Amino acid sequence: MDGQEAGISRSRLVIDLRVLREAGIVKLRQLNLPTLTEAARVYAPDAGSPGRAIEELLRDALDKIDGDEIRQAGEYIFGVAVGTRGVRPAELRAKAADIRNVSRETFRKHHEPIIIDEIADAIVDLVYRVQTASATGGIHGAAVDQLAALGVQGSIAAASVGRAVDWTVMFPSVRVIRALDLSMPMLGQPALIDHLERLVCDEATDVRLMVLHPNAPGAALRRESPAYKTLDELHTTIEYVIKILRGLRQSIIRRDADAARRFDVRLTMSLPTFCGVLAGNRGFVNIYMEHLTGSRGPYFEIVRHNEPAESSLLGCFEQSFDYQWGSSPSLFSDLAAHLAHFHERYASPNGAAVPTYLQFEL
Repeated sequence: MDGQEAGISRSRLVIDLRVLREAGIVKLRQLNLPTLTEAARVYAPDAGSPGRAIEELLRDALDKIDGDEIRQAGEYIFGVAVGTRGVRPAELRAKAADIRNVSRETFRKHHEPIIIDEIADAIVDLVYRVQTASATGGIHGAAVDQLAALGVQGSIAAASVGRAVDWTVMFPSVRVIRALDLSMPMLGQPALIDHLERLVCDEATDVRLMVLHPNAPGAALRRESPAYKTLDELHTTIEYVIKILRGLRQSIIRRDADAARRFDVRLTMSLPTFCGVLAGNRGFVNIYMEHLTGSRGPYFEIVRHNEPAESSLLGCFEQSFDYQWGSSPSLFSDLAAHLAHFHERYASPNGAAVPTYLQFEL
């Protein structure tokens, strides 16, 4: 998968946006932009022409982007800011670089791709919202009413997507990615690890991963759940993932020592009530029904549209994550102390060696 949502390919949308940026919006009607044109047709069917529809979609997508500087830079590189129509694309990029207070080359290599990715995410959200509203006659109105009564605003747009979600959809290029799980076994996929390295080093994405501390009180209970085939499966998986993440961090440091500050892993002492990935204006989460039985629901897709972050459903999950994140130790700064305590806790009283599956290598 390449990030498709309801027929709109995010990766091909990014390609079209890059073509439009290079050519300039005054040449819009001369360009072949199949994915962007289709998205605009769905979003603004009454615009009068494909060009007008694309401009309307582009402006509305820019309005959705958080951060005045990023939004203004996006308006300049696409020539939709006041007084920029007809200005050469190179001059527009220079102005956008000034807004971000960086050199033109730094902006071209690092800032512009992030802005285009954010616009693509916003377009996917806008189109998805229109399609969902059209299909359901309103986005889950009863659920929205119930949430509104609790002070949670906005549309859920959260269809069940099953027991698994492709990682290429869950980990897009956005400013911050939050991921939480008991052990996060999906990180055993080399392609995902390579992707996370690219996000951190090349896309300036902050990646925050949180897994269960193996010494957490709840871990001893959770490992007895019938969700696992053996008593050591949970701890063995955590050990495996910790080794992978340590290797990923070393690889990031070798490429760009400064980028390592954008990658962190925390070990939570609390059994989470949900797991999943929160990225930009979209999240894929599932809820733990009962930890001791291993029961959890399917993944739900949650989209934040125009509602304030702090009062959106997705914002509630983000706040829950951030609360646990702030009270959890970093894997990289405190690893030796964590593992020493872990070994001491699980060592046999009679002095027997720690079981193999609990022997983490420093």
